[in-house]
Amino acid sequence: MQFYPKSVMGAEWHDDFVHRLVEWDEEEYGEFDVSDWSHRETFQELLYDNHGVDASIQEFEWVKGGYVQGLTGLNWDTTYLIVERDQGYEDVLQEKLNVELEPGSYSELG
Repeated sequence: MQFYPKSVMGAEWHDDFVHRLVEWDEEEYGEFDVSDWSHRETFQELLYDNHGVDASIQEFEWVKGGYVQGLTGLNWDTTYLIVERDQGYEDVLQEKLNVELEPGSYSELG
């Protein structure tokens, strides 16, 4: 396995992002919980379906020799809404969320 460089834009996660970006049906999905992987996947699918934005919710956990190395521009142990840089998604998210996305990079084991 080798490390692959990633260039991303990210905004520190806030739970109100869900309701600002997608129509989250609490009767169908329950109350959104960022720690629930199925909720993250459903949110990502709804975000893509509604806005054509391919994004992920990601937390960078520091572990010596871990699968993420060389994180710059973003903070360890913080949850972010992440998009790949230069894909055109940043403008949509910045407009909808009214936040500045921060540039970041890292290498990921793949």
